[in-house]
Amino acid sequence: MNPQLIVSSLILLAGIIYFTFPYVYKRFFQRPVLTIEIEPNKGITMSRRHLGYAPENDFSQPVNRPEVYSFYEVTWKFDLVIRNNSPYDSYQIELFYSGLKNGTLNFNSKVNQNKPLAKHAEILVPFEYNLTTKIQHKDIKTLDVKEPKEFADIEMILTYKNEKKTRFNTTFNMKTKELKYNKVSSKKIKKKGANKV
Repeated sequence: MNPQLIVSSLILLAGIIYFTFPYVYKRFFQRPVLTIEIEPNKGITMSRRHLGYAPENDFSQPVNRPEVYSFYEVTWKFDLVIRNNSPYDSYQIELFYSGLKNGTLNFNSKVNQNKPLAKHAEILVPFEYNLTTKIQHKDIKTLDVKEPKEFADIEMILTYKNEKKTRFNTTFNMKTKELKYNKVSSKKIKKKGANKV
């Protein structure tokens, strides 16, 4: 084989790599890394309100007995923090949640998809979790918890892009507080029945 041809081929290959590597690197490896945290809201973070007595109680007896059932509305207040832990800006951010079986999540603000999240910046999204439950008076203290047990089923999903429009994801398990950065397709988000915030 001709040594000049080998050298020319190697130089050509090196040139192609030299000029395509920055494009590939910017497109697929320069990615923003968005994290999610749940923090208790400032001030009163949990409240409960007595709604009334359950109809199955024996009303011929006093209603302040430990075995009497009552309905309560319980509200927990939190701040969801979306933080960009990278030196790259993030674009077209969308937040979804799935797995909510009981109660309601009410977000006091929305994530603006048209507003980029700058490097090392954060977005604060206050929200409330409301639950109406029936409980015996003797068990009322079981409601006084930092986070409701129903959080065990909820997953938060972030979708976002880098400046080259490559899509990335962050998933957050509300029970374990574990973050994952695996790709989640739009089809899978719809299949999970996710709600957009």
